[in-house]
Amino acid sequence: MTKIKKIISGVTALALTCGLSMTASASLNKGDSRAYRGAGYLAKYEVLSVKEGLTTVQITLKNTSKKKINNWAVGFEHEGRILSIKNGRIFDTNYLYNRGYAYGYNVVRDNGTNGTVAPNECVSFTFTMTDEFGYSELPERLKVYSDVDKSNTVDGLNKAAAYCFDAITEIINDYECRGLSLEECFENGEFAKANSKDGMKTGFNYKYTTESDKQINIAASQLARGDISVYVGRAVSNGAEHAFVQVKDNKTGKIGQYPHPAQGTVTWGTFDPDSPIYTNFSVEDLNRAAKYAYNGVTEYLCDLEVQGLDYEGSFENGGFPNAHTQDGLKIDYNSSFTEGDEFINYVLEYGYDGMIVYVGKTGTDDYGHPEFFVQTKDPKTGKIGQYPYPTQGEATWGSFDENTPIAAAKTYTAKELDEEAKDAYNAVAEYFADLETQGYDILECYNNGHFKYASTKEGLKIGTEELTKGDAAINYELLTNAYKCDTSVYVGINGVNEYGDPYFFVQVKDNKTGNIGQYPTTDHRNLEWGTYSKAVPKMVRDQKSLNGDAKTVYNAVAEYFADLETEGYDVWECYKNGCFAKASTIEGLKISQEAELTDGDKAINDELKYNGHGYDGLTVYVGMKKISNSKYGDIDFFVQVKDATGRVGQYPNPTGETESATWGTHPNF
Repeated sequence: MTKIKKIISGVTALALTCGLSMTASASLNKGDSRAYRGAGYLAKYEVLSVKEGLTTVQITLKNTSKKKINNWAVGFEHEGRILSIKNGRIFDTNYLYNRGYAYGYNVVRDNGTNGTVAPNECVSFTFTMTDEFGYSELPERLKVYSDVDKSNTVDGLNKAAAYCFDAITEIINDYECRGLSLEECFENGEFAKANSKDGMKTGFNYKYTTESDKQINIAASQLARGDISVYVGRAVSNGAEHAFVQVKDNKTGKIGQYPHPAQGTVTWGTFDPDSPIYTNFSVEDLNRAAKYAYNGVTEYLCDLEVQGLDYEGSFENGGFPNAHTQDGLKIDYNSSFTEGDEFINYVLEYGYDGMIVYVGKTGTDDYGHPEFFVQTKDPKTGKIGQYPYPTQGEATWGSFDENTPIAAAKTYTAKELDEEAKDAYNAVAEYFADLETQGYDILECYNNGHFKYASTKEGLKIGTEELTKGDAAINYELLTNAYKCDTSVYVGINGVNEYGDPYFFVQVKDNKTGNIGQYPTTDHRNLEWGTYSKAVPKMVRDQKSLNGDAKTVYNAVAEYFADLETEGYDVWECYKNGCFAKASTIEGLKISQEAELTDGDKAINDELKYNGHGYDGLTVYVGMKKISNSKYGDIDFFVQVKDATGRVGQYPNPTGETESATWGTHPNF
């Protein structure tokens, strides 16, 4: 025990020499930090400042190995857009997740002069990102890639192969959509390096010409490190041609494969569907696969019913030749099955090769439809997943087990809570629309118990049975989109429009943490359960996005003017007389913040509002003047959009990245 304490103290001491204290916090405020330990390194993610929707972060890397680090790279997930970076470079500016887009996995590499880090030395870089909604949190994982990484496991190689396969799927699908074959995709050089005899070397210091090779490199580099090669080829299984990926650790010679993950001993450059399969499914994988298989069984039974066949006796009469036996159905990418087994295998064959599936019948409902369940098992570990009622990996195989410990409900991020609130909002909106179509008064229905639970401060707990129609609509929508929702939903009314229809909002609470999401919402950080929050974020956009926003508004204004002309109005007179009461003033129209809107302002606000909450907090200006030879007779106009930093986008003549625009004026007006 004493020896262990000394080792821990030593690591902590090393961390402190570069300021890598092992503190952690769950929200992004100035001073928040988290430390990460990996093979040969310590790293620290620290928030330097949070201001006006911008967050500045410093990441410090310390070399704890006995070898020199060359050409380091750091990978992490984040919510905002990276606007600037010092002492580092975004890995590949042509790839979606590395262009500073929101919600991506970014990799930052050395800047070309600081790539060498000696043992016990540190290197740091800083970046500034947008965080207008406050969604960003300290990353759960931060990965440092370098030449001191250990050899790859077979599991890691197979996962890297699967990632690479996902990366090339879009290219292949694009070819198919254009009526071109997989063969033509390869012949056109999409995989110029990856399809070569020796394969393609991967790593964050390699650059490739074709987009496909670039994407493969990025995908492989996130999981497989060191002296790694990737091969992408074509093969035929069950009479159908398909692509496959192999990833080789050149140090050990082990090879991973996808589809049909291998145990490391396949032949390089040749798809091997008969090699001993490698399985290592997580409990989450098993429960997810059980749900997918459940959907496959449902589809099979529906097909039988539509064809007038015996769907009621499908379990007893051989509808699932393997899956309804104690041995179960072993998912096999290279095999053909019949009846319901075929449906299940088709759903799972790519991602869950080697998993075993059991389908059992629990009874018959009031309409004669079979009630059933699905279990999945990893033959290597014996862990079992189930749907419905997902497990923690333990259940009685072949029997629907309601007594097994249920899979723990996940903790929701702020962004996920807002998204779930939006799903619930859409379900409520659809329900209200149905009521209105049937001639009911929406507000009266709300007040008279259509949302028996959701309209109370206790809220509707998702998963509750015996619900009124309004509550049931929400419950069904959210259960369809999640495995286990330990959340509650509140539906509130916050006003009525001129026609007496209610304005409503939805909140979703994570019962585990107490955190709340809301829709419509502009800021999740200041929410009170059961009360609508109108807090506005400090919206921050990059220049290209602002110009795009200005063009969107420009089109909305043009359509509004066209409607005015069609109705016989003079556009210039309407503009002068206040159709844009807010947008035509130097203060501008603040999206989703104005209580009373004129027709023109409303046209702008509605266009941006109903495109999602991503525009709330922007300010819009519409300028106009009389001009000859214009599209609109004797007038022409321009639009500017401003974010919280004062950055201005405009249309026409969008502002360049290095240019600036003066709010309220346009060089051509």
